[in-house]
Amino acid sequence: MNELIETFIMPRFGEAVATLRENCDMNQSELASKAEISRSTLENIEQGKSLPQMVNFFKLCLALDITPEEFMKYALSNWKMYKNTLQSSSPKTALLRVSDSQTPQDSQELKISKTMGLAGGGQKC
Repeated sequence: MNELIETFIMPRFGEAVATLRENCDMNQSELASKAEISRSTLENIEQGKSLPQMVNFFKLCLALDITPEEFMKYALSNWKMYKNTLQSSSPKTALLRVSDSQTPQDSQELKISKTMGLAGGGQKC
């Protein structure tokens, strides 16, 4: 299960943080400062090398002006697929099935429409 998380979930989570940060016109240093976390911690999250501790997750949501629920729906929009795949097979088979069925999120899907009210749509990040 850890391999599934490291291979598919951590990178998607990191991509979401980076995209939301860019939508708020912030660089890593600015977001790290606003969220009161280190820049190296933020860099590791964005690169998919680590997931934030819960307190840092909430700090990031506040700094990005997004609710934790909105963030998770955005970052892990394929959660049901991951869960179903993992529950219906062994971890190695699950990895193969997810990688076969998962295409990289294209830039259109990764960008959040500001009209949806996410990432500061009409609000400051």
